[in-house]
Amino acid sequence: MIVGSTRPRRGRSLFSFYIPIAVVVFAILAERAIKKDDEMVRSADRLR
Repeated sequence: MIVGSTRPRRGRSLFSFYIPIAVVVFAILAERAIKKDDEMVRSADRLR
């Protein structure tokens, strides 16, 4: 007697697949923004 399906739910598996990809993408974007901000601060320090 089969109580439940052994196949995972499609929506749940797709969600868990895309979350790590989104984390990597946002980490790369954050690192770029931090570098640009650091460059801007350094150029402002040179102007002083």
